[in-house]
Amino acid sequence: MKSKKFHDVLYVYSGKLKSNSGGIDLVVRQEIQALVDKNYHVTLFSRGQFIHPKVKNISFRITPANLISFLPARYYYHAQHRFFAFVAGIFLIFNKFDLVVGWQQQSNFLFKIAKNKSIKMVLNCPVTHYAWGRGSVNQPNFSWPNISNKYIEKEYHLAEKILVASDFAKSTFLENDVPENKIFVIGRGADTKRFFPLNRNSNKFRVVFFGRASERKGIVQALEAWRLASIKN
Repeated sequence: MKSKKFHDVLYVYSGKLKSNSGGIDLVVRQEIQALVDKNYHVTLFSRGQFIHPKVKNISFRITPANLISFLPARYYYHAQHRFFAFVAGIFLIFNKFDLVVGWQQQSNFLFKIAKNKSIKMVLNCPVTHYAWGRGSVNQPNFSWPNISNKYIEKEYHLAEKILVASDFAKSTFLENDVPENKIFVIGRGADTKRFFPLNRNSNKFRVVFFGRASERKGIVQALEAWRLASIKN
């Protein structure tokens, strides 16, 4: 996608977008920075803010979803997703944009409005295709406000481009019949001002695993690679 095609971007993200946090917050900040670097003007719907002259922030630090924060996390977070998709979608009805950028589980209603207005849509997917490793894609719908598989399938269908984090993630979409021309691999970046190698005098080879100790985060593969490497010292 060439920058000259788009001028005004609506970016919707239901996270807190903390300035010092990593994870998806960092990915969102990097994407918005890339947009403004290409001279796009961004309107951001989020629980946090991105301070920049070319970014208009519409922030909701407290939303109706906070009323059910005592319920299991999936209810609270899915309610946040639905709220931001709804309010941003209503805003989109009355305003002109060239591009809408959303996130998985947060974009169904928003993308429906965008399609009706012939606006380009890009969907960010944080991990793999939702059905990978989770059994049948015909999982029944959950009670509201939980996000169902059907909801996510509609997002995949409506999005014109889907951004994934790795070649492996891309392969899970291809396995589930998502057209390859929709999928773009955008690797996770890092803030090199905060993360950089230090000069050490030690000859010991050290490795740190930073992440949840679960198969989804690759701990099994990391331990097996360490065993196979048999690195001395």
